[in-house]
Amino acid sequence: MKENKGIRIFKIIFVLLAVGVCLYLILGEIYFPAENQNETFGYKDFSTGWVWVQEDGTRKPANLPGKNAVERNEIMVIENTLPAYLEDNIYMCFRSSKQEMKIYIDSELREEYSTKDTRPFGRVSAVAFVYAHLNSDDAGKTIRVEISTDSSYTGVLHEVFYGEMLDIWKYLFEKGGVELIIAMFVLVLGLASIVIGIALRICYRKKVEMEYLGWAMFLAAIWIMANSVFRQMIFPNISAISDMAFFMVMLLAIPFMLYLNQVQSERYAKIYLVAIAINVVDFVVCTILHVNNIVDFSDTIKYMVSIAGSSIALMGITMIIDVFTGRIKEYALVALGILGVSLSAVVQIILYFKWTTQFSGALIALAMVFVLIISYINTMKDILDIETEKQKAIGSNQAKGKFLANMSHEIRTPINAILGMDAMILRESEDDVIKEYATNIQNAGQTLLYLINDILDFSKIESGKMEIIPVEYDFSSMVHDVVTMIMGKAKDKGLEMKINVNPNLPCKVYGDEIRIR
Repeated sequence: MKENKGIRIFKIIFVLLAVGVCLYLILGEIYFPAENQNETFGYKDFSTGWVWVQEDGTRKPANLPGKNAVERNEIMVIENTLPAYLEDNIYMCFRSSKQEMKIYIDSELREEYSTKDTRPFGRVSAVAFVYAHLNSDDAGKTIRVEISTDSSYTGVLHEVFYGEMLDIWKYLFEKGGVELIIAMFVLVLGLASIVIGIALRICYRKKVEMEYLGWAMFLAAIWIMANSVFRQMIFPNISAISDMAFFMVMLLAIPFMLYLNQVQSERYAKIYLVAIAINVVDFVVCTILHVNNIVDFSDTIKYMVSIAGSSIALMGITMIIDVFTGRIKEYALVALGILGVSLSAVVQIILYFKWTTQFSGALIALAMVFVLIISYINTMKDILDIETEKQKAIGSNQAKGKFLANMSHEIRTPINAILGMDAMILRESEDDVIKEYATNIQNAGQTLLYLINDILDFSKIESGKMEIIPVEYDFSSMVHDVVTMIMGKAKDKGLEMKINVNPNLPCKVYGDEIRIR
């Protein structure tokens, strides 16, 4: 039963309204002022007042947040004085950038962070938030932090803040919560696109570019989550999810090139093939070096980014060529979306190398959703075209079958009349020459009648109405008739015809003589 058009429209409106109110709740709880009047300590910035205590005892202000001139594996020591007032169950929050940390309160080791004994491979600890527990009696004491790493993150310091754990996480959620929600949404869309793309490819036996875009969205969502401030809440092993961020940088350009290659009708397939091969080699080499603890991912990131950037540039060049040749009109919106994704990725990479914590994959995710919507529209259009062509082919085939059936019926009527008149000549004439001519007419007429019956059979087969009519018939007589029909044609073409019949075959057999003949 066909769904009512009005019902279908209101169903869409209902879904949009439901999604809208859910977004209102999420965003309202994040950004609107608190109204429940629960008194909490809140969170406070503690990024000022830090001094860098050097090996010779000299002290100078630490660049925080920022990068300090520290050698690899050198232990950087920074100190500060805790606030004069603290409540119990307060946490000081630091951000480790692939660094190992030891946090002391008046020479008492309060917290230590290192993944040396837990990471599967790699030379340095993963990026993480490190929390040192404080109580009211710690007020006014000296806090000392020892930081070291064997990576390019040496000397990198981020903002420090303290407060109740719930307030800290609320602050972090305000900074990256929406991004995480968008990433999960994109992850689901990516998986759905992969499944739909595979299903359409199987059903229509046609390459569907949406499948490649689904993989791109899936990898991009993993990349965003791997860089999220909440990753240590979601994933138990921080080292593994930290490595995923680097894996995604090396892989993400590949499905985009496959997708764009399909959209561009494979005009630049050879160039893309070379670029994809380079990305794969980069992935294999960097992974081998990292897994064997030879060179950490953080030290090969410049090569990863250079190759990924080259792939982005290659896609841009092909689109520019299509602009000049006028072919960009075929996928103008897709090109715009890919441009948005590329620019967002470039911005995030620049921020990464500036040692900031301002990673935000929301723009990348939104640009990819835009591209996906365009891809859905293009895919649906392609499917509609396929269905239209299919229906045209079915209609044409039905018209052909109907024409053949009608034509066969019309031709069979005069042939039957000719054969009837010929039968009267054979029965009444006593002239042997005339009988021979009449016999030839009979054989030729029967042959023509069989051909017309074959045409009818083909039309019946195509319409699914073919019927087998079994009867008892004389096998030797049928073979004689077939040989007689073919013998003349064989002689005309200078062919020798030999008949070899098994003498043990029965004379009378049961079957559809016309179809066998």
